Amino acid sequence: PQQGAPAAPSLPPRPGVPEERITLPPVAVNEYRVAFLAPLSGPDGEIGRDLLDAAQLAVTTLAPDDFALMPFDTARPGGARAAMEAALSEGAQLVLGPLLASDVQAASPLARARSVPMISFSNTPEAAGDGNYLMGILPRNQVTRLVRHARSRGVTRFAALAPSNSYGSNMVQALAMATAELGGTVTRVEYYDPAADPTEAVKRLADYDRRSDMLKQQRADQH
Repeated sequence: PQQGAPAAPSLPPRPGVPEERITLPPVAVNEYRVAFLAPLSGPDGEIGRDLLDAAQLAVTTLAPDDFALMPFDTARPGGARAAMEAALSEGAQLVLGPLLASDVQAASPLARARSVPMISFSNTPEAAGDGNYLMGILPRNQVTRLVRHARSRGVTRFAALAPSNSYGSNMVQALAMATAELGGTVTRVEYYDPAADPTEAVKRLADYDRRSDMLKQQRADQH
């Protein structure tokens, strides 16, 4: 490594492979430094590691020799803010990530203060702006395409099962806008806690209890 180069980052093991550890090559002083912020461990670690694999593949095949990718784990203590502080202290000139909207909100003021652009993986529109750009697919685009396809098949009645967070609210709002534009009716919306079992919300959405009672009555009448 050149004098003054940061130490090579060591990434956490993948779930189910406790002995695996990946060490990336050290970053040279004169390289263009791009920080990669994502949950590389914890509940969302698999998503973050998949994104990192894709980024490393892109660097290998497309990036020039003076391009350095520096990964930072937002799931570690201190989260996205600590990861951003570490990335900026190591001279990051561009930030890819974070993944979650809450992490974007925590990290973006630090990047903005240093005039370092961010391209986050969030799909929450409110996370964009002031030097932060979104790479994620926005809910409006996703829902509009789904509704357009359903309408082409003659579907006119729609329901939504959404997490009780800002992403879920955006999805439901996008469904209402899409059906107003393309035709159709939103007949029911159910929210569920993304950290809990959604079974009861699914049952409410499907009117499970009433349908179950009707089926039991039909079977009783047949006998």
